[in-house]
Amino acid sequence: MAKKKSICTSRSFNGMITEFDDLRTHVSNYAARCAEKLRQQGTVASIVGVFLNTNAFREDLPQYWNFQEIQLLTPSSYTITIVKSARANVKDGLEDSTATSVAQTPILT
Repeated sequence: MAKKKSICTSRSFNGMITEFDDLRTHVSNYAARCAEKLRQQGTVASIVGVFLNTNAFREDLPQYWNFQEIQLLTPSSYTITIVKSARANVKDGLEDSTATSVAQTPILT
């Protein structure tokens, strides 16, 4: 099996996530899944990113889209390193009182 150059865990939520802690928990779980995929294929991540956006079909709500990424000083597949980087991206990338409907955690190897 060929090794992938990027790995992503992406989900649309049932409803909108308005609480920062809930969003951070979801993104942490996605990042942990990406770290697991990295180890399964025997690779490491050099960049950890997070996409956050609102529901584009809800024109009655403020629209928001953001992507943040962190380049790791030392490439890693260690779950704690990947999760901490993803969580830092959420903190840096989220506007106050934004209802998020989609989160993605892409990892570049």
